[in-house]
Amino acid sequence: GGQMLEITGAGALAAQMFTAIDKEISPGPPDVPKLLDVLKRNGVTVAG
Repeated sequence: GGQMLEITGAGALAAQMFTAIDKEISPGPPDVPKLLDVLKRNGVTVAG
């Protein structure tokens, strides 16, 4: 378990993103392609 404090502006998707990660990504080694999909759906761009 853990806790999170979010301080963002209007229209930010951080809380939605972390909720989706918590719901869809199992504990332990992450399924990286699935994690990247969750991030993308929540407005995150991953470079690399």
